[in-house]
Amino acid sequence: MDMAVAYAALSGASFALIPLAYRLGRSASINPMIVNMSMGVFGTIVFAVQCRGECLHAPIRVWMAAVIAGGSQYLTARLIRVALGRGPVASFWCTCSLGFLVVVGYAWAFLDEHIAAFQLAAVGCGIASVVVASFTIDHSPGVETRKGSRLAYGALLAAILLLNGGMGMAVKDLSARAATYGQNMLEAYRNLFFLVLYAVLGVLGAADVAWGGGLRASWKKILPVGLLAGIGSTMGMVLLALAASHPAAVVFTINSTTAILVAAVLLTVLFKERVTAAWCATVLLSVLTLVLAQMN
Repeated sequence: MDMAVAYAALSGASFALIPLAYRLGRSASINPMIVNMSMGVFGTIVFAVQCRGECLHAPIRVWMAAVIAGGSQYLTARLIRVALGRGPVASFWCTCSLGFLVVVGYAWAFLDEHIAAFQLAAVGCGIASVVVASFTIDHSPGVETRKGSRLAYGALLAAILLLNGGMGMAVKDLSARAATYGQNMLEAYRNLFFLVLYAVLGVLGAADVAWGGGLRASWKKILPVGLLAGIGSTMGMVLLALAASHPAAVVFTINSTTAILVAAVLLTVLFKERVTAAWCATVLLSVLTLVLAQMN
């Protein structure tokens, strides 16, 4: 379990590079979908090299889980594109990290994992953090501020939370299914799962970028941002897979805690993002959610 905790924490720190890439992309006027596409392309290349014939005998469940995970990540990125124009990166990243609630709920309902009373309280704190995050909406010139925009922003963050949980849910499901030679499905078909996930993400992202008018930015700007997101995503996924067979309420909450804290510090220190009372409350409620989820 100690190694699982370490892997989960390192995975969260790796995932924290993704919002940093989104923020760098926004500063360079790079479409967020280009960052998303870059993660897909980078991951596809990495796992295509690693995948050696796994597709020849992989169960249909592995393929389906990978497509669902890749599709949910694409849809999450679509909503993130909207969120970037309405509030600070730290707010939606906290909400993304709370996608672990979806994973814990799935593990309890379908995989018979126990959820303690404190973890139920964490659900309430998670909902509260989304509500409070809606008050971090950006009211600077050029940003939409019509009546009802806070409500719409809160609904947007809630949708991001649910969709982002799809990837973790797929990872957890495969880690709980027996395969061969004492391995679970995620261990046996990890490279294929990630290859299909990133291929779906890359293809959908590329189609979105093409439909939206192309790159509209130089490769000199896109390449470092894309590499940062790709490295953070692939490293985070591999490390998370190493810990996923352990209880979701421990692994996924530690993963999310680290991601929230590392990202919040990086974004605030490097980009001087506005620290308001609502921003602080969002971070504190997010951390409280994760602490409660780990208590017995």
